[in-house]
Amino acid sequence: MTDEYNSNETNDTENAVAEANAEREAMIDQAEIEQERINAEAVVEQEAVTEVREQVLSTEREKELQLKRMAAIQSVKKILDKTSVAFLTTISGKHLVSCPMYVQNKEFDGTLWFFAKRDSSKVEDIRKDSRVNVLFAEKSPVSLSGRAEIVENDLKKKMYWTRSIERLFETGYENPEIVLIKIEALSAQLWKSPGPFAARFNSVVPLSEENAKVVEF
Repeated sequence: MTDEYNSNETNDTENAVAEANAEREAMIDQAEIEQERINAEAVVEQEAVTEVREQVLSTEREKELQLKRMAAIQSVKKILDKTSVAFLTTISGKHLVSCPMYVQNKEFDGTLWFFAKRDSSKVEDIRKDSRVNVLFAEKSPVSLSGRAEIVENDLKKKMYWTRSIERLFETGYENPEIVLIKIEALSAQLWKSPGPFAARFNSVVPLSEENAKVVEF
């Protein structure tokens, strides 16, 4: 009887210990789960904070770049407003070829427009390679580098069409043989020196990259 009692007591003790251990393990598991949840929430919160910070920085950077672009455009615009002729340089095979172009009387906003004949060599060059350069040299020299494309939209042609252009081509804007060359300026190089342009090559400050101001759009 005593042995049976002792056996039952031992079993009860073992069961109590097992239950206590199971309860302790359950509490530990629950604590680990709760900690994992807290860690996950912290990671999500940190990622959200980082994303917001990156968005703010991106917006500020975008505004900064936009302001720089507007300033660059204004620097070039002041010079281009006083010019009427530019030299357009295209890549023709292994050579660079330049030709004079009549400047459209529209405010410069980073884009240039020129009229040309569809079958002209410069149009053919641009269709093969869009890289171009435009040099303005009437006043302060400006060299624009950019990408060109051919536009055949009649509404666009009408927008930039003038009587001077009509006299030059001896036809109307609706003529399919007349196209627009659209040039998106990517950067500009400006030289500022006093005196007539013809005398600048003999001036003390030569036209060179050392004294040129380069702006990007």
